[in-house]
Amino acid sequence: MTKSIRVGIVGVCLWAMSAGIAQAAEADWWDRLSGPGPFLGVSETIRFLCISTVNGQSVATWLPPSDPGSNSIAQLVDLLKPQTFPPPPPPPPGKQNCRLDTNIRSYASVTPAWYFSYRNHLYGVRNGTQVEPGRVYLFPIIGSYTVRPFARLDLSTGFGLTIFEGEGFDTFVRPTWKAVEVRYIVKPRLFAIAASINTHLNFSNSDFCSSQTVCNPGSLSIANDNEIIPQVKLVFGL
Repeated sequence: MTKSIRVGIVGVCLWAMSAGIAQAAEADWWDRLSGPGPFLGVSETIRFLCISTVNGQSVATWLPPSDPGSNSIAQLVDLLKPQTFPPPPPPPPGKQNCRLDTNIRSYASVTPAWYFSYRNHLYGVRNGTQVEPGRVYLFPIIGSYTVRPFARLDLSTGFGLTIFEGEGFDTFVRPTWKAVEVRYIVKPRLFAIAASINTHLNFSNSDFCSSQTVCNPGSLSIANDNEIIPQVKLVFGL
């Protein structure tokens, strides 16, 4: 198998998986009690500012979305580019650090995501005389700032918005605060494990209840005003 074919297979897998395939099974007990989960989904972290150490000095590097150091899709496109001769000159040290994920001290990013509930213990949708499980779709976008105090360990906090869509209730938007995320990088730019605590502000389980839905009364009093959500996920890519 040639190098280009191997790179292509790996790249397609990374792109298909995107930057974060989240499985909240470890938090299943909480989701069952407090909301319409657990969820599966994908996300893509897009770095736009990277601060790294170059010759003992901190260097700030702005990254456009097309730069391989910015996101997994740009990294894939760069991997699939045909080789040229003579090769292009190397990027500046700061940008090279961000592309290779070395000597990074901190970075700022924005993460759009898409999730859906594959089970639902909160509410069902009326269909004639029957009640069928309702499905919820989440569309969060979170801006974050991340510091790297040790090699392969990232600590992040962020804030953004989440759009809630689904069957039987009106679409609504809530502020979302990512209080903290701890990410251990198993293999730089390939694989990581992350755990986070997220909070939907001004959130209530009653937001999913309408004349078309049947809600679980035991869940309505648990998530009221705000909801704290623990999440554990596997991250493929950046």
